[in-house]
Amino acid sequence: MTDVIKLIRSRIVFTIKGHNVTGIVNMLDEAEWVRHIDVETVLVCTNLAEYRRIRDFCRKNGYKTRIKGKSGVAFRTYPLRKRYGLLCGVAFFFFTLYLLTSRIWTFSVTSDNADEGFVYEIARRYGITYGVRKADLDIPAINREIMKNHSEFQYFNVNFYGCHAEIVVRQRDNIKQVVDENALCDIVSDKDGIVEKIIVRDGIAAVEKGDTVIKGDLLIKGEMNYMVGEETVSYPIHSQGEAYLETYRREWEILPSTFNFKEYTGREKKRYTFVIGDKGFPLYFLEKNPYMCYDKRYKVSYFTLFDGNRLPIGFSCEIYKEATYKKAVVQADENELFNKMRERLFQKYGVVDIKADSLEIMEKGEYILAKYEAVCLEKAGVEKLK
Repeated sequence: MTDVIKLIRSRIVFTIKGHNVTGIVNMLDEAEWVRHIDVETVLVCTNLAEYRRIRDFCRKNGYKTRIKGKSGVAFRTYPLRKRYGLLCGVAFFFFTLYLLTSRIWTFSVTSDNADEGFVYEIARRYGITYGVRKADLDIPAINREIMKNHSEFQYFNVNFYGCHAEIVVRQRDNIKQVVDENALCDIVSDKDGIVEKIIVRDGIAAVEKGDTVIKGDLLIKGEMNYMVGEETVSYPIHSQGEAYLETYRREWEILPSTFNFKEYTGREKKRYTFVIGDKGFPLYFLEKNPYMCYDKRYKVSYFTLFDGNRLPIGFSCEIYKEATYKKAVVQADENELFNKMRERLFQKYGVVDIKADSLEIMEKGEYILAKYEAVCLEKAGVEKLK
């Protein structure tokens, strides 16, 4: 870290020679250090602005100054002041960098088994394509429009990382196949239970209240009967309706009887690293384990340029927080467990109502076992083509 500071800060070492040089020494309050060489000569180290002030004063009062050494960015870049071609090249480089980094050049798709070709095609329709300027894209508006026009997506978003665009897609779960309203179909059960009520809009009921059905059993026939003379004639139709079943559900929850928790002592240490690309240059002395027990967090801060584009130069910080681990006994909250497992039934099975339910908590050594049982009323019935 000290070497980096020395490179950035400009320092100049020079001598002042003349009669009664002690009077000038009293003016050097901002000097980094002052050393007497002899009665008429002192060696001074200070910054560039202070040196110019002292030099002008010495010239007016008959003292001689001579430079002994220079260091810092200001002196290292001074020889480049007349190299106009180099300066133009650097300016052109940064201008080109701005033009390139303000556009999208690469894509990737993060999804749950969605067709990447289809996702790319949708993105292209809404202007998300190669070479487009990021500032020209209204991503929130595009996301809303895509979600409105494509019901198969539960989530659609675009994240920018420099010149790279990541398209994040999540498809909807459990999308039921919709049968055409003119197609001939029956209605079958999609779960097990006892028929509590059946509603028939079109078709003939195949079960009655109190009948036991399992998944796949016929609930409503897609038929319509009418009389032709003394003969009954049936013809197939598109059945409509649903059944309400009484079902029995059981849920389990396993909890540890004890748990370990962390308590911080308040002591912490930080380690900084100067990062260039994928290389790191530590700015600390090596310490393998600062504490016997600790948590470690890692943060990286990169320099940015122009439109928030990240440069491959920055600093990383490792934060070590000392901690101690203690053990505590779990106190099971029966009301909280009961409500949690009850709510799970509504979300998991689409329960309409719960007729009766109970919760039993059992101690099993290192674990607590919670058993929840419920008699539910659920809506059943899906269309099945003939």
